[in-house]
Amino acid sequence: MDVAALSAREPVRLHWRFAAGFARAEAWLEAEREQLALWLVVALGGGIALWLSLPGPRAWAASVLLSAGVALTSAIFVPGRAGRALAAGCGMLALGTGLIWVHSERVAAPRLERTAIVQFTAEVERVEPLAARDSLRLLLAPQTPGLPPRIRVNMSDEEVPEGLGPGATVRLRTRLTPPMPMPLPRGA
Repeated sequence: MDVAALSAREPVRLHWRFAAGFARAEAWLEAEREQLALWLVVALGGGIALWLSLPGPRAWAASVLLSAGVALTSAIFVPGRAGRALAAGCGMLALGTGLIWVHSERVAAPRLERTAIVQFTAEVERVEPLAARDSLRLLLAPQTPGLPPRIRVNMSDEEVPEGLGPGATVRLRTRLTPPMPMPLPRGA
């Protein structure tokens, strides 16, 4: 058998295998049609899990766009129940990723982006003694705009003014540093 004859028959054989696999998938989807809606919840949770496992906004955006693209493409070009199931599953995957992304942006607290020396007035919310360091940790609610809603400040015992406690108002000039970044899973 020559190479030209073999290469001419190859696409037909691949197409036949694809058609047989597609027919099996359609038969399985038809038999399981009662449970297909349950998989939409799994796909939504998969989108949320995907957001948690990806490193940042660029990867999240790529995930949403890829999932939505596959959903749209399969809805248009894949016939039958398989196309609808793939479109719905990928659509829910994109929706899950998008929902948690929007939610995280909505509830994110403002934070200090870089180290700064600032002077501000704040109300003391909590005073915690740090016995090992001979100091106090104050949880403050700044009244000065442009600062995060809660700030922790350490103060040595010698610097503590009389009557310092929850509800007191203090005026400070101090060096504020941003919080440590979150540790990433797998040491990434």
